Amino acid sequence: MKRIKVNFYTKENCNLCDKARKILENARKAGKFNIREIDIEQATFLMDKFFDKIPAIEIENREYIFYPFDEKKVIEAIQRAEKIKKPVKIYNRNSRFYDFMESPMEVLSFRELREKFFKKIFESKKIKKIKILEIGVGTGKNIPYYPYEAEIFGVEIAKKMLDRAKIKVKNENKNVHLLNMDVQYLGLKNDSFDIVFTTFVFCSVFDPVQGLKEIKRILKPEGKLYMLEHVRSENPLMGKIIDFFDPLFFNITGAHIARKTKENLIKAGFEVEEEKIGSILRVFTATPLK
Repeated sequence: MKRIKVNFYTKENCNLCDKARKILENARKAGKFNIREIDIEQATFLMDKFFDKIPAIEIENREYIFYPFDEKKVIEAIQRAEKIKKPVKIYNRNSRFYDFMESPMEVLSFRELREKFFKKIFESKKIKKIKILEIGVGTGKNIPYYPYEAEIFGVEIAKKMLDRAKIKVKNENKNVHLLNMDVQYLGLKNDSFDIVFTTFVFCSVFDPVQGLKEIKRILKPEGKLYMLEHVRSENPLMGKIIDFFDPLFFNITGAHIARKTKENLIKAGFEVEEEKIGSILRVFTATPLK
């Protein structure tokens, strides 16, 4: 089994880095992972754009934890990285055929739903000076809906899916930065985005509440989170059927079909408006609670 890869970002004359280094060395005794130490001066793109502070660790090139952290937090993050290997592997495997696999649903309903969803987000916004983040950019299906005027960041946990999205960004010629990151621990600054949106993403986030808390952290206090998601049916019989098939569906696709996203938003500290579309589709507009 391959060991988890951990990048440890440091800088010169950093007492906190020495403390963090000892924590990592102790944590490595309990969990199997490799550590690569990198001077932040050698990673200026990260330093200038995303890191709040040093020291920091980067797990599997997509999950970021900033100091202060302890051994327990590091070990938990390593264990989580092990657990999400399976869905990441599934999405990387399916990346070549992903758009084809979903094309029937896109034609039948998803494309129309996306158009309405993005119209709602952008029609009343002053786009020029805002920063937007898409969680789970995937193969880039939403890129055609991005406004040309805005600065947009898209994060995706599966690198091969992201490679597909990069092709679409080049074709669209928009101001988009694509990053291989996990929503559960984003390498992005606090209070830095005006809008965050997701479309059919939180079915596949390992810990959805943790992911939503990270979104709350990087949203500006007056920012908005918009979500187009499928959820567990509120119909008692249908809900039980969905619960039964959920493990099988996850093993095939890497996604869950029994998520209670509204409850998760409330747990993460959001005020939530909900628009129901049939039995299992929802549009959520969420505002961070102070």
